[in-house]
Parts: sequence; C-alpha cells; structure tokens
Amino acid sequence: MAQDRTLLPTRRAKAVVGLSAIGSPTSASVLLSLAQSQRDPLNVRLTAVLGAPGVVPLSDLPATLKPILESADHDQVRAAAAEVLSRHGGCGLVRAQARRERDPLAMQRALQSCDKK
Repeated sequence: MAQDRTLLPTRRAKAVVGLSAIGSPTSASVLLSLAQSQRDPLNVRLTAVLGAPGVVPLSDLPATLKPILESADHDQVRAAAAEVLSRHGGCGLVRAQARRERDPLAMQRALQSCDKK
C-alpha cells in the first residue's frame, strides 16, 4: 500500500507508519526508497524519513539518512532528515548541511535540538 501510487497520499502515509512500526526485513528499503523518491507526495516522503529510526539500526542511521539530508530535492525532506539525525547522533551532519542550505531557517529545529545536547 505504501508504494501504490493509485492510493491517496494519506492512506499511503498511514501504510508507511505501519511499516515503520512492524519493522519487517523489507521495511527499511521501502521507506528509504519512498523518502528519496521525487515522484511520491511530500507527506509520504516525510513520513518515510520520520519512520526510518523504526526500521534502520540506530548505528546505521547517520549513513543511511546522509544522502537524503544532502540531496533531497525538497527542503522539508532535508529538514525532516536533519531532525531525525539530531536525535540519533548525527549532529555533525546536520551542522554541515545547515551551512550549505540557502534558507538558514530550514534546519533551525534540528540545530536547536543539537545545541541542547
């Protein structure tokens, strides 16, 4: 359902939430594929990024989300990756990306989270 482009984006996002909760062996690849896709709706992509900690081992999370943080076409997807990384040991990556962003506010929440640590 998460990958079915004929379904409403809200239904697909709910399926992504389910995948991240279940954590099956294929969940990580599905979520990462959706997060990186430029063809999928923004809410599906954001839900996939935010669900990544449920399916990717925390030790692998920085390396897994780094490509999304650095190259996602939408600033909200990059910001979501930054927020996840700020909570899971990726503050160095977040700070580096914040310096590259055209809009400094895009990473503000993640930077504030990093500064609290």
